[in-house]
Amino acid sequence: MRVLTDKRYWTKNNELHYKIFHKALARPDTPQEYSLELSGKALSKTKDIEKEAKDFCKRDFAGHIFQTVENLRSEGIEALKVLGCRSDVMYTPLEGNPAHSDLVFFGPDDPEKWEQRIVDWLQEFIQYASPTNCHMLEALRGKIK
Repeated sequence: MRVLTDKRYWTKNNELHYKIFHKALARPDTPQEYSLELSGKALSKTKDIEKEAKDFCKRDFAGHIFQTVENLRSEGIEALKVLGCRSDVMYTPLEGNPAHSDLVFFGPDDPEKWEQRIVDWLQEFIQYASPTNCHMLEALRGKIK
């Protein structure tokens, strides 16, 4: 899951604005086996979803975007996940952020060339929980194996 820090990322048409992914997708800071990453948090490692989100936000907390790990993992060739590259979720705890995780993409030699395809793929199925619906995410905890 990823915290939204700006209400403008959720459009009037009830869709996630593509800019959130363009700003958030990045090359790793240090050389890795993957070429792009999108940071977030593992629900299973987050203690208090709402409190941690509000502490993270410098301005208004605008909600969360989320999806299951199973849906984010891809070999890149599945009928519904035609990315052309493999994706996975990695648990990457940081000092002060023990729930930190990354959605990573393997293979694009030229990440800028692949960025729009990845953004389109994410926009198709990423879910949104408004600030008043953190309980929706809390309810998912019981379903995590």
